[in-house]
Amino acid sequence: MRSEIPNRLYALDLQGGTTFPVNIEGLLPPLKPEFPDERERVLQIQNQFGPFTKADAIIWGQESGTIDIGKIDCAEMSLSLRCPEDCEGCPDRVSNRQAEIEQGLIPRIEPQASLEELIEANEILVQNGVKHVIHVGGTVDAQVNLPPVVKDQLRRGLQVSEFSDCIPYLNEDFSPSALLLSHLGLSKDDLNSEGSIREKVRNADGWLQKSAIHVSVDYPFGHMGEETNDLFADKPYLPPRKGRVKTFKQDPELSRIFKSQYGAAGMRMLIEMGVRRVVANMTIAHSNFEYLDDIYAQTKALFEYAESIGSPTEVLFTFSPWIWRPHQARGDKLSEHQKSAGLHQEDMPALNESLNRILNDTYERIDTGRPRILANSSGYTELHANPTFSDIAVNQDVAYPNGKALVLEVAPNGDLWCDPMFPGPELKVVKSTFGYMDRTPNPSRNPFKQFSNPNRPYLPNVIAVPTLEKGLELIQHG
Repeated sequence: MRSEIPNRLYALDLQGGTTFPVNIEGLLPPLKPEFPDERERVLQIQNQFGPFTKADAIIWGQESGTIDIGKIDCAEMSLSLRCPEDCEGCPDRVSNRQAEIEQGLIPRIEPQASLEELIEANEILVQNGVKHVIHVGGTVDAQVNLPPVVKDQLRRGLQVSEFSDCIPYLNEDFSPSALLLSHLGLSKDDLNSEGSIREKVRNADGWLQKSAIHVSVDYPFGHMGEETNDLFADKPYLPPRKGRVKTFKQDPELSRIFKSQYGAAGMRMLIEMGVRRVVANMTIAHSNFEYLDDIYAQTKALFEYAESIGSPTEVLFTFSPWIWRPHQARGDKLSEHQKSAGLHQEDMPALNESLNRILNDTYERIDTGRPRILANSSGYTELHANPTFSDIAVNQDVAYPNGKALVLEVAPNGDLWCDPMFPGPELKVVKSTFGYMDRTPNPSRNPFKQFSNPNRPYLPNVIAVPTLEKGLELIQHG
């Protein structure tokens, strides 16, 4: 199923009988932001303050009161802004970066901070009260500074997560890659020696088993006619990597489908290894909203699989809608961030019902003493589950509370920002339902608390808590 991208038509190759994308951007009227006043206000602020480099934004945030020291739980760290995959709507997709390099907009070699600068950034995050660092990208799995940076974060007592599509972690025959073994502190010889693999992982000096892995799963395993849809087969089918980017150019949505195959299989592999936590993360768009129930059911099956094999891995699920509004506000490429690719009003009734089922299942699990699988807060879930809020969900019309930073950011070059998308001053004027706004377990700082059902206990987001037991304490004691 293709995303609805307004500047692309699909032409028919009469000889080959296949379709290929035709860029007609120059033949259409220029695209405009959905909320031009918001974009204009951001431009005014950016012109007023100019660029922030290194720790300028953090210092400004402290002096202006935009940062509440000790109250920001989470930070993102981006060791790279380049990804070899080609998912439409992602600023880091390979075709975007290649085009920007060819146009001279960005250097061919990405500026990156030294290990010493990243360790210094860790110190600044701790000083500002951060308890949880999430590594995002571009694909960051193979970045050389990732292992030493994570080990330093763990040494400081930080909780660490990594966003991954699991493609670098799995071979096509569903065996662990050398990179995965390295991050676990294992070798190929360890795989062939006697003994339990989870016991070996537990005793190894790796960093990955001490972290949480958030995995991209936007479509169910086996979607669109792969050879098998049995995730728990002895050797679950994984599509070949070779030549995939050429296929993605014919239909960019296939990139998200491809990643979802490796993502689901990667979750199973990590459960078998006994890592601390795996989180299925679904980006919901007009193109895939109908598969929400299937992906939640798939996550539940993986949860039950972990229980059946005695794995200590916590299995969770998060969702976030396709984001376009903050990208438009900060001036990203409009053809990549159109409202039409996000959720539509006609999508909302089915989405409301799906998320209501998931939320009801979550409360039932808590009431019967079982671990929750949904990791989002009840307020964030209600925003997308309750028909009353559908206009807000579609227009992504949720402001930062009092313009306050919610999540800090470390950029690949070592710059620190007050927010993963904006240096800081813009936070008073931009609106977004971006998922990281829901990452704080603190209800007083979570902007989605306002949407929580007042007749039910507020459920915090549990991504930033070290254990699900700690999350239950937050529910019981506030």
